[in-house]
Amino acid sequence: VRLPAWAFSKFYIRFLFVKNMIHGFQVENWKAKLVGFPMEDSYRTNNHGGIIAVADGVTQDCTTGRAPRKSFSGAFDIRFNYPNPSRAKEIADLFTSESIKYVASYLDYKEERGKQVNSDNMNRIFNATFSDINYLISSINKNQGTDYNNLDYLSGYPPGCTAALVYDKNGEVFWSYTTDCGVAIVSPRGDLKSRTTDEGPDGPGKMSDYGGEVNAVGGWKSAEGRTMIRKKFRNNPSEPRSCGILNGMPEAISYAKTGIFERDPWDYVLTYTDGIAAILFNKDGDINGEIADLISHGNFKVLERLCKSKVSNQGTLVIRR
Repeated sequence: VRLPAWAFSKFYIRFLFVKNMIHGFQVENWKAKLVGFPMEDSYRTNNHGGIIAVADGVTQDCTTGRAPRKSFSGAFDIRFNYPNPSRAKEIADLFTSESIKYVASYLDYKEERGKQVNSDNMNRIFNATFSDINYLISSINKNQGTDYNNLDYLSGYPPGCTAALVYDKNGEVFWSYTTDCGVAIVSPRGDLKSRTTDEGPDGPGKMSDYGGEVNAVGGWKSAEGRTMIRKKFRNNPSEPRSCGILNGMPEAISYAKTGIFERDPWDYVLTYTDGIAAILFNKDGDINGEIADLISHGNFKVLERLCKSKVSNQGTLVIRR
């Protein structure tokens, strides 16, 4: 392979031959931590780092029936009435642990039979992984009292998560994700080469198009607003503006996206939850210049501190090279 001239600089020579580098971290807004809001993100990798899973537990209501709020009374409510330990965190941990096992087991099966992995069979295993884990979530939630035939869209709404799953090998990055978790490829110079589409509430054609309807009934803070969001704009394939949550509802699986990115050996693979996505990318979808500079120089500890200072609630990022 003929490398471009910039690849022979002192800096790029230093990082070009770093193999299987992986750096993951979670950050939390200090105010959320102060009031005792539990960490609801999760991430795991396999031993070699080629399989990566991240998940974001979806915020629940307080046991008082109110939504978590950024106010004095809201802080009190979170401290004493938000579920802790969080069932959303338990679901997120379930996804990351089980998805790693599922994919690793499948890859071992293929290797034992001398068969090659391709986009078709990886799409199938990703879809099966999301489907099976969603079924496990359903079973857990039923054991906790969830009646999927008569859903409570407020404090009894079944806990769930959004997630992203990656298998990275030999210049191919196979991925699957739901909602606003995602995957991106960044060059050693910090250029964004590929990125999954944001399918979350802040993505194109989502909250910006239905926010008025929710606000008309009182917004997110009202019981009517949260009921509308969860009933009409979550796990509802008949509504094009809706988003998917892995919470045991069978409709959630229709929101899982799969695909493949090609990458060069010196590129970085970023797997993230939505709290970090808001920091990584500008509103136009391109990577933030300051973030790109830190990644290109391998300053991941500084990047972690920057994310910690900017995160609005919680976020997770795993970087692999």
